[in-house]
Amino acid sequence: MASNLNSSRINIGRKDSQRKIKGQFFPSEHNEGSIIENDHHERHAHRKVIIDVDPGADDGMAILLMTSKLAKRERGINVIAITCVSGNTGIDNAVANTLKVLKTAGRLDIPVYKGANRPLLRNSTSDNFFGQDGFGDFYYEDAPKPKKYLQKEHAVLAMIRLVSQYPGEVTLLATGPLTNVALALKLYPNFIKDLKRLVVLGGSVNGVGNVKPALEFNFYFDPEAANIVLSAATKPICLVPWETVKDRTRISMDWRQNIMGPIQSPRIQLLNKAERIYNKTDDQWINADSFAALLVLRRDSSTLAHTKTFCGGNPQYAEVVVDCDKIGGAVIVDYANNLKKKPNIEIIEAFHPKIYKETVLRYLAKAEEFEKLFFLLFLLITFTLKMLSTQWIHK
Repeated sequence: MASNLNSSRINIGRKDSQRKIKGQFFPSEHNEGSIIENDHHERHAHRKVIIDVDPGADDGMAILLMTSKLAKRERGINVIAITCVSGNTGIDNAVANTLKVLKTAGRLDIPVYKGANRPLLRNSTSDNFFGQDGFGDFYYEDAPKPKKYLQKEHAVLAMIRLVSQYPGEVTLLATGPLTNVALALKLYPNFIKDLKRLVVLGGSVNGVGNVKPALEFNFYFDPEAANIVLSAATKPICLVPWETVKDRTRISMDWRQNIMGPIQSPRIQLLNKAERIYNKTDDQWINADSFAALLVLRRDSSTLAHTKTFCGGNPQYAEVVVDCDKIGGAVIVDYANNLKKKPNIEIIEAFHPKIYKETVLRYLAKAEEFEKLFFLLFLLITFTLKMLSTQWIHK
């Protein structure tokens, strides 16, 4: 581990560990069937979010979407922590890449925590899909120093502290391997119970893998962690599997290169550099983690959002294979309900491509215009107040 995870150092008393969640999760969604009404509810709620990432250009985009000022103004998103885990790249690179993204977004005020530097049991390594540093291997001028911005508290302990401090209020968006989440569960069994919602990017639910047949990277990297998390689910985990972003919600490479790419926004230009090693010969652009972020931002982005389910997905019971090295990390979904067990996941089956594109462009490009307008308005108000005070003094 990157830091000491001795459980004796965790200061969580019996009373805290037995806290009950106040009220129902997303109560309005159980009473309202309308996409518009549900979206209206989320738009005006103040929502605390922890993002658990392994950046990765796709994680970087998820962070940029979630930390946009429009996300806070329009969706009430308040990112209270970003926790890093090994996956796309090593843990030190993950921290450095997170800080680069936050600096570009103007959000270095968000606390960043360093988490697990390896899977629970296995010796999985990064596939360097986005380069040796996980972020395009480009030079970032005046990169933020981890010594200055990285919090001393271990990511897992920070997650436990925040979730126990705000029971029923925190949404956890996990876009990397689930090592940190599994460790949090082992140290604090009520972790998922005390979350408002857990959104996970990972798994293959129909046998379409991206590292091996039937194996998606995040679950393949740490199968034991994925198994612990799914086994402990006291309410459905919102699962965005590989098939959803690969086969059911297609975004063209032409749109990425010719519509999104040329926009002169610091956020988008950062992504252009981070994705420069990405295989651009394919006609499809896949940025999986941003879809999971979109679900947190806009529940109506799911094509099943009109349902009265917890996540707006397809409820199923699933288990993760851990006892076979060849298919460790595979997800077995009980579609026929043979086991008669309560659903522990809701599969987000597809997104609306139009909503995805509009949200990406607004939050990554229009946010720049909003910030400039806000700054000009601030200058105007400051100037006006100064003039009024000067006139008052002269009188």
